[in-house]
Amino acid sequence: MNGMWVIYRPSQEAMRQMALPEMMTRPEVAEHLRTPAATLAQWASKGYGPRFIKAGRRTLYRRADLERWFQELESAQRGEPVG
Repeated sequence: MNGMWVIYRPSQEAMRQMALPEMMTRPEVAEHLRTPAATLAQWASKGYGPRFIKAGRRTLYRRADLERWFQELESAQRGEPVG
């Protein structure tokens, strides 16, 4: 190939699926968001943040709910209607 590099660029959907598992714990989400888990707990108590599921003592987040929340944040920042 005469010293040329071929770069594979996966689709955005493929990147999302590689980056996040289907279900994540609060500490895993906190690490991904680079925010303390206590902040996520506080948001949840105020009705803010991504949707979550309580499974006994564990708080779990679905990847789809995180992605939806990110999209809502982006829309709000652009001044677009949310929902």
